[in-house]
Amino acid sequence: MTGVASGQVFGNFTYTDDGTSITITDYPETATGVVVIPDTIAGKPVTAIGANAFQFCVGITSATIPASVTSIGVSAFDGCSALTSAPIPSGVTTLQPYAFKDCAALAAMELPSGLTSVEVGLFTKCVGLASVIIPPTVTNIKDNAFTGCKALVAVSLPSGLTTIGFGAFSNCGGLTSLTIPAGVTAIAVGAFSSSNALTSIVFQGPVTTIGTNAFLYCSQLSNFTIPATVTNIGRGAFGGCSALQSIHIPPNVNTIGTASAPNIFIDCSALTSITVDPANQNFSSVAGVLMNKSQSILITYPKGLSGAFLIPSSVTGISIQAFANCDKLTAVTMPSGLANIASKAFSGCSMLSVANFTGNAPATMSGNAFELCASNFAVYYPSTATGFTSPTWFGYPAFAVTGVDPVVAWLTTHQLPADSDLKSDLDGDGVSLLMAYALNLNPNQNLSGALPQPVLTTSQMSLSFYAGAAGIAYMVESSTDLQFWSTSGVSVSAPDANQIRTATVGNAATSRFMRLVVRR
Repeated sequence: MTGVASGQVFGNFTYTDDGTSITITDYPETATGVVVIPDTIAGKPVTAIGANAFQFCVGITSATIPASVTSIGVSAFDGCSALTSAPIPSGVTTLQPYAFKDCAALAAMELPSGLTSVEVGLFTKCVGLASVIIPPTVTNIKDNAFTGCKALVAVSLPSGLTTIGFGAFSNCGGLTSLTIPAGVTAIAVGAFSSSNALTSIVFQGPVTTIGTNAFLYCSQLSNFTIPATVTNIGRGAFGGCSALQSIHIPPNVNTIGTASAPNIFIDCSALTSITVDPANQNFSSVAGVLMNKSQSILITYPKGLSGAFLIPSSVTGISIQAFANCDKLTAVTMPSGLANIASKAFSGCSMLSVANFTGNAPATMSGNAFELCASNFAVYYPSTATGFTSPTWFGYPAFAVTGVDPVVAWLTTHQLPADSDLKSDLDGDGVSLLMAYALNLNPNQNLSGALPQPVLTTSQMSLSFYAGAAGIAYMVESSTDLQFWSTSGVSVSAPDANQIRTATVGNAATSRFMRLVVRR
């Protein structure tokens, strides 16, 4: 019977002998300079480098691994911080987890074609690794394989790849672009988190899942298209993507975040618009704000929006952290049917000074909903409303006011006097306060280019406009001479999910004009 002889020494190498081959098991941590691993010892081939064999050999600068080696063990070169070169022989078929972890000086690696996976933590914290060649045989890049490879500026993923693991490319600060092969269907938890130079990602296949924190703090990611095949987007998937300006939710998405963390765009400071495919059966968008399909729950308010916001009348609930850290929000008006404000809904809105309620107090209200808002933050509510207390409500200054109606709420939300003349045009942009209210526009901005414009085709003229303001009657008229106006021949659609109506009228042989009339 043949046994394994352990603890034998050849020069500085400690090895084991199984009777037919040699495994290197240890090397002095105090060693420095170049290491040349022999291809034979005692007439037998060196076929393996064992677990932890060169771990923490912080003084070695390069390692020559013989062609006879087929296996490199767990943490074999872990912590060899001065190691600049260690070419892996083409015959290596087993490359165990963390084999080159914390090899900070390692600049380039080519993985052998016999590998089918890049193991867990293989190059974790190889901060100097600028180039890596992954063979086409690899189908799986496992958890944290390249975590912290800050110098990695480009990597070509093999076409046969099917899995990218947890944190696989997290904190790769030099990585600017990636193409995800067609076989990858899920972006794992934290796969690219804190890769803050990443600007472009191309998906070649039917990705269905974007995992929790998948792109967290990818601060340069300004242009991102969620594939149409995606059905699930995990908690915090795009949190801290501070360059992201707009995002579109495709039709098949049925899950965004979790019940306890639904705002996947928190701290996206440039984000001004979240749109949703009209075919989506679970979510919708109003004025760039993410809501559930029925528009009863407000899920996420984009942090990049500024000024005041009038929450649509359909909203009965505001989700956890829906407005969190929206530091450009100055005032908000709550609809009369609001029943629930969840935990930290407005937390960190440092410029928010006015919360204007138009109905009774919500039945459910989290005490920290308005924490860390402006120092002069206050709640205003109708004197006839129930459920509020004064001088404070949940610890926030609260004041009862008389005769609050939707228009008054809108005016005060935009920091205008409650008795403002709705016919007035305060800044001379040609848009009255009444028209701004009716079209859900911000009266503190120049609106000369914001009014609905007719669209002319060969067969008809159409005009689309917001028609969801409470207490407003909307009417569209047409004319051929700008003197006589009539609704005759004008067809107006029912409001869509975003309260948009479209009026159409057939083309006439003579000139055709359309105008929108609003009345209170």
